[in-house]
Order: sequence, then structure tokens, then C-alpha cells
Amino acid sequence: MVYEQAPLPYKSLEPHYDDRTLDVHYNKHHKAYIDKVNAALKEVGMEDKDLEYVLGHLDEVPEAKRQFIANNGGGAWNHSFFWKCMAPEGERGEMSPELRAAIERDFGDFKTFMTGFADAAATQFGSGWAWLVIDPATKKLLIMKTLNQATPINEGKFKPLLTIDVWEHAYYLLHMSNRPGWIKTFGHNLVNWNFVNAEFAKNQ
Repeated sequence: MVYEQAPLPYKSLEPHYDDRTLDVHYNKHHKAYIDKVNAALKEVGMEDKDLEYVLGHLDEVPEAKRQFIANNGGGAWNHSFFWKCMAPEGERGEMSPELRAAIERDFGDFKTFMTGFADAAATQFGSGWAWLVIDPATKKLLIMKTLNQATPINEGKFKPLLTIDVWEHAYYLLHMSNRPGWIKTFGHNLVNWNFVNAEFAKNQ
């Protein structure tokens, strides 16, 4: 099936995420990943496969195109998930009691979790992502980071609940080289807890 670029779930995230970056990030970077992975999946005869399935079963992709599809498919899927992880002021909600209890169980408290998430994002060498994921088998929450466009679903084991994009194109126009500033802004002013709560509930 053709992997379509879903419309952004908001028109603007100003003042915390500038409209110019949002436009370039969505209409240039994200669209390019989608166009490339769709073409590659058609080339190898896998255009009828769901992208999430493909990324979780990369061993089924012909070796000659495997890394290309992993890179561009990951870029397509990661960004689609990332847009949902943010929301404008007044629409973000608050962490559910159930999610808070799980975070306190696995990280000690919310502050410790946020510090660990921010540290994973800040220490990702080069380009990549930081994630909050759940292991459906154990229900345990974990923080992880992935390089470039790798994604936790590549292993077919973890279910992402939250992610932050730390490629420079995600924040450079507003924050320049200040990745910690972007991470702080994301954590304090952009996280869509309504979405994270829903993803957590789906995996209980």
C-alpha cells in the first residue's frame, strides 16, 4: 500500500516551534522520506505491505534495498509519529494517572524520567531520536535513543509512546546549535500528553 503523508494535526505550534521550521520539516524532509520509501517498496514488490510491518521485518526486504528502505521508511514513520507527539497550547492535556504510576514504577518519579529522556536526546551523537517506549511483553517503560532514522519498531519488540527529533533540521532555524534549548522547549511546552496517554493505554 502507498504510505501517505498524513496532514499535520495542527496549523501552528508557535511560539515554541516556529512555523518556518515546521513547514520545511514537514513539506521537504518528511515528504522526501515518504516519496523515496514508496518508490523503493514498489521496486522490490512490497508496495502492498504496511510500512510498520516492513520496518519490523526488515529481514524480508531484499538485501540490496534493505538499508535504503530502513533509512527512508524509518524517516517516514518516525516523523509521522513525531508530529502527533506535539500539540499547541491548550490541547496538550496532562499525563494520565495510569501513565504517571508506570513512570514512577520504572523511573522513580516524573523528574527522573524527564531528566533521563532529555539526557538521551542530548547525548545522541550526531543525528537521531530519543524515545519513551513500552515493552508489551513486560509492560516495562524504557528510554532509548536511535541513530539517524532507525526506530524502535525495527526490532519488532518495542512500542513507542513519545519521541523527540534531534536532527539539526528539526530545530536549527529557531535554536541554532542549541540542542539542549530545543530539548527543554519540547519537554516543557510541546509534549502532547493526550497522545502519549492514548498510546500507553493501547499497550496495556
